Amino acid sequence: MVVIGAVAGVHSYWTDDKSIILTRIEVDVEETLKDSAPAGARVNVILLGGKVGAISGSVAGTPSFKQGERVLVFLSERRDGSLGILGLFQGKFSIQRDPKTGGEIAVRTMPDSEAVIDRVPLHQARSQILRALGR
Repeated sequence: MVVIGAVAGVHSYWTDDKSIILTRIEVDVEETLKDSAPAGARVNVILLGGKVGAISGSVAGTPSFKQGERVLVFLSERRDGSLGILGLFQGKFSIQRDPKTGGEIAVRTMPDSEAVIDRVPLHQARSQILRALGR
């Protein structure tokens, strides 16, 4: 699944057996580029790690999300039916406004860093994805 949307919530919690902290990212879908999440739907993405109280856990390469952030995400369905980010940080782009052109750009950064890896106009990213899907 590939979607463009806005992060509606970020919630960390313990698993039932209190062995692992997980984080649920709620994304309100604006546009689906691959698969079947309709505009207006909310998808839940589950990541390993997060912070509950004073205890935190993390997995190297896991992207971070902020409530209100617009994103382009590549998702994969796990065996249990939950959704995860495909390729860890490689599957998440933040959508920002280009200060020079005013256009939207998709920006991918290194986790826990502001180092930009990729920066592409959103319309170009959208076209490349749809072309790769044969659409």
